[in-house]
Amino acid sequence: MKSQIIIHGSRVHDEGFRLALLQFARKSRYINFEAFNDTHEGEELVVVLVEGEESKINDLIDKIQIIKPGSAVVRTATIEPYTGHIQSLSSFSQDLHMEQMAKAVQFLLR
Repeated sequence: MKSQIIIHGSRVHDEGFRLALLQFARKSRYINFEAFNDTHEGEELVVVLVEGEESKINDLIDKIQIIKPGSAVVRTATIEPYTGHIQSLSSFSQDLHMEQMAKAVQFLLR
């Protein structure tokens, strides 16, 4: 089963949310998983694309408030079917780590 989960909130960007989701996905042994930041009408979103058993995807939805970093503010999480490509968990992990390293380098250079 492929799903798109959209996490809505006033503070879900730059809080370590995608890293927390990655850790949960690794622990839950998802094979295809990715998450990215987006916005809609001024609201911050984290979009999660996931493929797995329905029970595992429901577990992710149920645990969003537990997974989120303490500083993140989540209003709701919605789920809908998804039919597109979802990258492998290992590819997402590499991409996210590179993105985080790029942020760290910019911070260190200042």
